[in-house]
Amino acid sequence: MGNINIINSITNRQISSNITLEGLVDFIKNPNSPHVPFINSARSFGKGSVAYDSIKKNNIPCAILNFNHSKGYVKGNTVSKPTGYLYIDVDNSLDVDLSSDHISAYWKSLSGTGYSIVVAVKGLTKSNYKSATIEVSDLLDLPLDKGAISIDRVTCISYDPDAYYNPNAVVYHIQAKSNEENYHTVLTNTNTLYGLGLYDSFSKTKVRVSTIEDLYKGIDFNGEPVHDLGTGGMPYADIHFNIRGVSKGNRNVAMYSTIQQLRAMNPWMHKDRVVAYINGINKKAFKPMLSKVELNSIIESAFKEKNPKLLMNRTRRFLYNPDYDLTTRDKRSIAIKELNRVRVGNTDMKIRSVLECWDFSKNGKITLKKIANIAGISIPTVNRRGKQLKEIIKEKNLGFKGNI
Repeated sequence: MGNINIINSITNRQISSNITLEGLVDFIKNPNSPHVPFINSARSFGKGSVAYDSIKKNNIPCAILNFNHSKGYVKGNTVSKPTGYLYIDVDNSLDVDLSSDHISAYWKSLSGTGYSIVVAVKGLTKSNYKSATIEVSDLLDLPLDKGAISIDRVTCISYDPDAYYNPNAVVYHIQAKSNEENYHTVLTNTNTLYGLGLYDSFSKTKVRVSTIEDLYKGIDFNGEPVHDLGTGGMPYADIHFNIRGVSKGNRNVAMYSTIQQLRAMNPWMHKDRVVAYINGINKKAFKPMLSKVELNSIIESAFKEKNPKLLMNRTRRFLYNPDYDLTTRDKRSIAIKELNRVRVGNTDMKIRSVLECWDFSKNGKITLKKIANIAGISIPTVNRRGKQLKEIIKEKNLGFKGNI
């Protein structure tokens, strides 16, 4: 893993020094005397206040965790090489699962209301950093503000005596090759996006481009805006393209797959109807269009298979109540709240299980630190439940002493 560039502040992006991640975590745990008063002042003023923003921009040094920069300065066009780390900012939530083996370090953010999380990665590039951030946050089930991802993102160096460093983090190999993957992909509204009719003009039957509506069958929202299908989500079939269209080099495979998905989802469509629909997709979504000869060859090849199988190529975890008028931002906010609720519940269950099965002969007296180690949960996460656990731990420890 490489060294990390340090700058004096958000408003002064001249590189002042370099440091290892371990050295950075040590500083965050035990910073020099001028640093702590600034952090405490910012936290006392509160995030969003004028004073907080002023301290954040002018008085707090910053680490550049994703990439090293050249020319002694940090901006978009000075990126030189990846550090081997990926930074994820979890804002306004302290109840997150920080037990992943891929996490190299974490600490409380400047505001004290969230976490700065550093993940060991391989394959981060200038071309894929947006998709990579989304990919890794999904992998670790972390809430993410996609609007806050930038190539020259800086991280204010905070103060947290419980900051964590793992020199043996398991490196995650990033799958995304470009920022277009999983970032500007159209999930369902293929008909609407490319101006194609929702109904076949001949049969007056709806042309299906997704089976997501099948997931809603039998779901009772009980007045709630969202229904959680569980950690793995449920699979469904979908025809979707990059919002910029299908480019040369990918067109033949994409068209063949589209034809088979279309046929599998719409078994009522005769060949001439499929061809008419595919011609429309070719004109509007393929850049450049497939020639007539190329398209006919793909169609004939596809129709040699009499009963194409439906490919369940997407998954969905959250279903949103159609009775609610929810914007994309509303849905994202609801999903994050639901994920946080589930995380808290899972964490509480782990702690409860550890306490119920505590082996005094093996583990000795119950402490918060021991609970954290056995449950595989971070010490700060357990400490936040200290008040709730105090009486339970006291009672169990006294019971153990009484049986000696």
